[in-house]
Amino acid sequence: MKLFDARLDIDLRCNFKCEYCYSRVPDNVHSKPFPIERLETVLRVLDKNCWSIFLSCAGEPTLHPQFADIMRMVKKTATHADVSMITNGSILTDEMCQAIADSGISRVHVSIPTKNPQLYEKITGARSAVMEKVLKNIETLIEKRGKRRFPKITINMVATRESLPFAPELAQWAMCAGIDSFKILNLILHTREEEEKFGIPNNSETRHIMKQVSDIVAGRKKLFEYPYLKNFSQAVSILKTSSLYKNPVNYLVYFALKFLSSFSSSKCRMIGNSLRVNSAGDVFLCAVENVKVANVVSEPDVNLKAEIRKKKIAVSKDQKNICKGCAFYEGKERCSPQE
Repeated sequence: MKLFDARLDIDLRCNFKCEYCYSRVPDNVHSKPFPIERLETVLRVLDKNCWSIFLSCAGEPTLHPQFADIMRMVKKTATHADVSMITNGSILTDEMCQAIADSGISRVHVSIPTKNPQLYEKITGARSAVMEKVLKNIETLIEKRGKRRFPKITINMVATRESLPFAPELAQWAMCAGIDSFKILNLILHTREEEEKFGIPNNSETRHIMKQVSDIVAGRKKLFEYPYLKNFSQAVSILKTSSLYKNPVNYLVYFALKFLSSFSSSKCRMIGNSLRVNSAGDVFLCAVENVKVANVVSEPDVNLKAEIRKKKIAVSKDQKNICKGCAFYEGKERCSPQE
């Protein structure tokens, strides 16, 4: 059984300037798209070694000048892995939507912070008219998919104090449009200043909004994921969400491993589970990119599983220094919610 998921960006650039985005760094503006010939080699190796491949994490994938070609490549090279992508949906064309629908990828996450035009503009830095274009593009993607089982289409709402009250309106539109699932995401916040500006308080008002959205989604028998799920409810949510994956068993095993890793002395649920791959073909032990495992372009026949095991042993001997400052390792990936 394949136990790793791999995360890469076919394009690190982004045409939005979301006020809360952690990847808003100058270097991303000048980042070059992932060379398509190199990407083909990378995808073949990852398909052999990983159960899941994310094509976008920090950038906007549809900015890649050969995006449609990449989707066609995925269909031929990543035939076993669960492949997914996240997009803001603003520049999706009919050709892109058709290529995505034909690619056989499992999931497309479309990030929309709100359906309120003025707030959308404030959060994303894009004109409010872009929001209407995004909604239309999603409808086109659903139309192109037709009656095929995949890709599943999810609305990702990165919620803040300001945008959360508009969640029911967005959920209502999503259900009417034919979306498969609706997901409210908490921001990864590292400072009290960020918590005060963006953090969602875990109070009765928040729970009331979540209940409203839950009722809207349940009425259409679709999936709803949201923060503050605990214990049994979280387990049920994970089980239901597995239906969005082509490899549901691998998905459940992956979550079980992450859960068990939370009890280890390292306190890290990412290292060795979520691999990071850059455009040079370098594979790293986690998203921080401080422990290189191998280069799958120069070594396409590398035994990733064996190399990962070696690196994890090496890291365990000096993890305090290697992982110093990492929010995931230090257990501070999210500030405590305010009551």
